[in-house]
Amino acid sequence: MKRVIKDFKKIEEEIKYDVFGQYLEGLLERTTVPVKGKMRDAVIYKAKEEEWLIPLATIRNYNPDDPEGKIKVGYVIKPKRKRKKKLDEDGNPIE
Repeated sequence: MKRVIKDFKKIEEEIKYDVFGQYLEGLLERTTVPVKGKMRDAVIYKAKEEEWLIPLATIRNYNPDDPEGKIKVGYVIKPKRKRKKKLDEDGNPIE
C-alpha cells in the first residue's frame, strides 16, 4: 500500500470530518514523518488505495464549525490596562 504525507488542509471537506472524528476518538495510529527537514508527530489514515500520513500540527487547528479557517482558535483579546495616574501629596491627579 502506498504511503503519502498529506497536509490536512488539502483533504476534501467530506473526508476531513471522518479524519477529525477518528483523531478525536483516538482511533488513528500514530507515527512520525519528516516535514521541512524535521521529524513531526503524525497519524495514519487509511484511504481507499493509500495510507495518508497527516502531521498532527495540521489537524489540531481544525474547527469543524469553521471549515474555511476564519475563526482563530485559542486567540483571546486581552483588555487594555488603564495607566495609573500620578498623584500629588494630597492624592489629587497630576496632569
